[in-house]
Amino acid sequence: MNNDKIAIRTILRFCLKKGLSVKVTAEEIHDIEGQGSVSKYQTAEWFCRFRECDISLEDKSRFGRPRTLNDDVWCQEVEQCRWSLSGIY
Repeated sequence: MNNDKIAIRTILRFCLKKGLSVKVTAEEIHDIEGQGSVSKYQTAEWFCRFRECDISLEDKSRFGRPRTLNDDVWCQEVEQCRWSLSGIY
């Protein structure tokens, strides 16, 4: 988990406990962390989770098969395949 995400979610939880609105919280985080760090939609989603007593700062697990492919290995395999096929044409 990215430490920046955890830090922002900690700030979100603090702002909710402080009684700040979604809009004000998102604007405060934008002032500190910069535009694009968190959207109002994301802020509202996390506020809902915290209000439902889900105090975890981790992402919820998602449905589907987890990613098992390493991007670096994949890129190496593609490069090798490309080079081996280049001699054919």
